[in-house]
Amino acid sequence: MPDQLTHLIVGLVEHAELSQQTALESQKAVDVGARALETAAAGLDESIKKAIADAVKKNLKDIPAELKEAVANAFAEPVTALGAASDDIGKVTGTLRWKAVAVAALLVFAAMLAPMAFWALFIPSNTEIQQLRAERDQLQADTARLRGAESIVLCGPKKVPCAPVDPNLRWTSQDGSVTYYAVKH
Repeated sequence: MPDQLTHLIVGLVEHAELSQQTALESQKAVDVGARALETAAAGLDESIKKAIADAVKKNLKDIPAELKEAVANAFAEPVTALGAASDDIGKVTGTLRWKAVAVAALLVFAAMLAPMAFWALFIPSNTEIQQLRAERDQLQADTARLRGAESIVLCGPKKVPCAPVDPNLRWTSQDGSVTYYAVKH
């Protein structure tokens, strides 16, 4: 039994280590994804700004200055909104990275706590083990003593246990209501 418990504990520790390794690898993958998302967002922001600027310049070169100014003013707000959206994307990726780190830390903590909780809940203390051993020894002694009383038989229609007694060895209770006899061996 102790070998089985040791084997189970070793298995739990190995499982916790594997869970920790998986959590760390997941954290690395999330970090790589977050960096790629940040890079893509920055690149997208720059590409959009450049494309808008190029389109405005190309399409406005033959247009009168007043109309150019009106179109530039019309595009100023969407370009500002795109810049704000890019900033929001950067904030989201930062938040995702923080959440991934928190989840990974929680997984590592749980993986470390699981074997200790198993130990505390299912493995008895030394005192409990000693008590259980004493109880086992007492039960074995009682069983051996009862097995030695081979003269005990079932008597009467109700099949109650009966044994031959020594009528010379008897004791009466203090109130005199019960008489006890010693069983012959």
